[in-house]
Amino acid sequence: MAFYSGARRWVGLAILLGVAELAMVVPVPILIRSLFDDAIRNGRVRQVVETVLLLAGLRLLTTASGLYLRRLSLATTKLAVQRMRSALLEKMYSVPHAWLQRTDHAALHTTIVQETERVDMMSNSLVALLIPSALTTAALAVILFLLSPRLFLIVAASAPVLYAVHRILAGRLRIRTDRFRSAFESFSAGVMFVLRTMDLTRASAAEGSELARQRAFTTELRESSSRMAWLQSAYGGIQTLVISLVMLVVLAVGGVEVSRGETSLGQLASFYVAAVLFAGAMNTFWTALPTVVAGNRSLANIDELLYVEGTSPYSGETRFTFAGGVQLAGVHFGYDDVPLLRGVDLAIEPGQIVSLHGPNGAGKTTIVHLLLGWQRPQSGALLADGRPYESLYLADLLANVGLLPQDPVIFAGTIAENVSYGSRPVSTEVMADVIRIAGADELVGALSAGMETRIGEDGQTISGGERQRIALARALVHEPALLIMDEPTNHLDASDFSAILRRIRERSPFMSILIISHDQSVIDEADAVYRLDNGTVSRRLTSRRTPSSTGEQTVALVK
Repeated sequence: MAFYSGARRWVGLAILLGVAELAMVVPVPILIRSLFDDAIRNGRVRQVVETVLLLAGLRLLTTASGLYLRRLSLATTKLAVQRMRSALLEKMYSVPHAWLQRTDHAALHTTIVQETERVDMMSNSLVALLIPSALTTAALAVILFLLSPRLFLIVAASAPVLYAVHRILAGRLRIRTDRFRSAFESFSAGVMFVLRTMDLTRASAAEGSELARQRAFTTELRESSSRMAWLQSAYGGIQTLVISLVMLVVLAVGGVEVSRGETSLGQLASFYVAAVLFAGAMNTFWTALPTVVAGNRSLANIDELLYVEGTSPYSGETRFTFAGGVQLAGVHFGYDDVPLLRGVDLAIEPGQIVSLHGPNGAGKTTIVHLLLGWQRPQSGALLADGRPYESLYLADLLANVGLLPQDPVIFAGTIAENVSYGSRPVSTEVMADVIRIAGADELVGALSAGMETRIGEDGQTISGGERQRIALARALVHEPALLIMDEPTNHLDASDFSAILRRIRERSPFMSILIISHDQSVIDEADAVYRLDNGTVSRRLTSRRTPSSTGEQTVALVK
């Protein structure tokens, strides 16, 4: 209902239209009775024509009203579902980074894409079909009772049977819907795996085994989808069968009453027409119900995702202009009660080049995540230009941080789109400059389409070093105050990196730079070097920086 905010009046109008459409149905049985018992019996041709024309007019009005109701319901429900989808996407940017890392992305994709589509179908069925048909059924039940209490009892006798069928099949439908959802998640994950690991599969000559594995997923999806669809059809078919049999009984009993003179042909015809309308409304109700059952299950999954505990680690509101100075002060951090960092102190001054090295798994990438505000330490503090992260509007910090991760993201698009990606527009001249600084100008110059060349998903049409250079150009394009580079020489030679670093310094002499690397030649480029090991850090100054009065020495920063 929260997603219908601002559109509830339209929902109310849709319900009123449903009632108005119902009101147009009420005169039909009366007109039918008059047609048979008066106009036809007494040979009044004009009255017959007028009655038929009036019935046709009512039919036209109900059709027009139904079409407008459908359009109105689509407009309101589609808007609500759009808001739901937007909320889910916004949620992905607010959930804890660690939660997102350990969650199955295929399942998330299924919830955001397929489950919202089911809720969309459910909403339309609910507003356009289920609620109007329920109101119509209730009103026609009253009309049937007034027309013939005895025949109405025959119709009413079907209600327990229909309810019993619903109770039996609805529970099974929920189970089959869950199995279909699980099979769809497996299929979705399998497709993502195939696309991501295509080169690995081909290089391993594993196409046959991989196709066999994926075939098992598609088989399970086919079977679960068929079972769910068949049960939905059986659900509606059985309900329709019960209603049809009841209508035949009504016709038989009513026919006997007419033959005995206990009721008139007009009375039977009017009751039968009302009963047909009643059966149609009931059939619409029971046909729409499985969609609502399946959608309600999807809605529960969406609700669970929307209320994942935890938001952004920081929620400060102080705006500031970041100058590039950051500091970890006595930071303790761990995963699932397993300590990783113990009292870490690390400082990067504006304009300073700092390197961080240490064994694999020591927590170097965790420090980067802490600096970016993606995670928050259990104790200790992080400062940006001397201000605690807790008080700051962190977007001001991140807008002035450039990140070159160890495995950079290159998406399917052009070189220009990859380099300029971000919240601020970028001129062609600036893009050309950062491409030159990153050493990707030779690549761009050799391509016929230049910066407009499409490089495929994950940059599959270019080399690892070229991917690294494009990602570095993207990190530089917004002129960050702080540049973080994680293992930049994984795909670049040390000499190439030194030249790149020199060009960065020439363009932005006051940019702070943090380099995470095992390469000694890269480490030696720094003004200060930190080593992370066993959860603690040590620091030394290099010859690139004037030593303090105490001389160049290792300084333990952990008490």
